[in-house]
Parts: sequence; structure tokens; C-alpha cells
Amino acid sequence: MNWIRMDRYARGVWAGTLRHHNGRFYLFFGTPYEGYFMTSASQPEGPWEPLTPLLAEAGWDDCTAMWDDNGKAYFVGTHFADGYKTYLFKMAEDGKSIDRKSAVLINSGSGREASKLIKVNGRYYLIFSEHKPGVGRYVIAKRSRKLTGPYKEEKQLALPGCETMEPNQGGIIPGKDNNWYFLTHHGTEDRSGRIVSLLPVTWVDGWPIPGEVLPQNIGAMKWGGKIPFKYIEKLSIKRSDDFDDEQLAPQ
Repeated sequence: MNWIRMDRYARGVWAGTLRHHNGRFYLFFGTPYEGYFMTSASQPEGPWEPLTPLLAEAGWDDCTAMWDDNGKAYFVGTHFADGYKTYLFKMAEDGKSIDRKSAVLINSGSGREASKLIKVNGRYYLIFSEHKPGVGRYVIAKRSRKLTGPYKEEKQLALPGCETMEPNQGGIIPGKDNNWYFLTHHGTEDRSGRIVSLLPVTWVDGWPIPGEVLPQNIGAMKWGGKIPFKYIEKLSIKRSDDFDDEQLAPQ
């Protein structure tokens, strides 16, 4: 790869958020130089709408979004260029605009990024990654009874896995089997890239603990587990297209 010619290393799409609301899928993401964007579709395989810019400012990274029980929409973004300050914005219900003036500071510091906002049992959880030099990255959560905060309660959910750089960034989601999972990635920035892992989540004292729960009620990387669904048809990834049809296959 010729970096001088391409000149986009680490400048492309950073961690985004895929959400489902009222029968529609929404994808939000940012690039560190161009700002935030969104697109939506009625089904995951598309077609997806052309990108809609949400915030045309440099210096912002990983974002998330959610619709509250009352239907009101909110957007979360981190201004890494200003000390990793994370803000909550009001968002249009169709996800196509955010109110820049509505920004509320809900988190900051220590390389805090990769935020995900979820609501469970009446509490709002801001789940994010923190980095400390010499320690590594690890996942933390803050919680509040109000969406706008203050998020005073805070807990480190997992130990830093220095040998694999994970688990830290990802999303905590409920599965169809009524269990919770943490979809994350790990890797040492070598040629293997960032490898995806799915960890079980155990709720302990109202906190989602990913991976293996240690005696001190903190999570650690877990390298094995049960597949969270049963399938009848064996699926496989299609890797090529014979170009026999007028339309390209999805892959």
C-alpha cells in the first residue's frame, strides 16, 4: 500500500452504531476529519439511503444513538480533539439532523470513547472504552435514572486484556434467547486486523459484566461459549459472483 498516494490511513469510518426503530434500520458513524453521517433502510440488506451529514466538524469520533420510550431521539458523540468530551444531543426522530445547541456534557477524560447508550430496567447506561497509558484499554459504564444525567454512578466492567488489546469497545445487546451479550473486537494491530468476539454478559448488582465474572465482580476475556441461537439451515458465506445475472449479488 502506498500511503502517500492513498493518504487515508486511520482517517476513514470510525466506530459507529447500528440501530432498529419502528421497523427501520439506522446506521450512524463518523470520520475524524469530515464529521458525522447517517443512513437508513427498511431492511438490513438495503437499499440504504444516500448519506445525510449530521455534523460537519473535524475532531469527533465514535458515536451512538437511541430512541427513548416516548419516541424522542438522541445522539451521542465524543469530541476527542477537546479532551475526549462526550456530549448528548437532541436528534430528529427520523435521525437526519441533530441540534448542535442542545449539547449536554455527560462524560470526559482518559481517552474515553466508543460510547453506547442503552436503557435497561428504567436506568440509562453509557457504556464506553477508557485508555490509560501503561495500563491499556478496558470497558466502563456510567448510569443514571435520567437520560440527560448526571451520570454519577460509574463502574469498570472488565479488566484490560493487554495481550489482546480487548475486550473494550463494542455494544451490549439482548439476544433472542433472553441472554445478554457483548459484541467486541480484539487484536494487536497486526495483519490480522480487529477480530470480532461475542462475550456473554452477566448482570451483577445492576451492572452488565462481560466475559468471565471474577470474584471481585469484574469481567475478563472469555475465549469460549455456547452459540446463542439454534439453526436448522446451515449458512455459508458466498465468496464470488459468476456475473450471470444483470444485477450483482450482495457480496
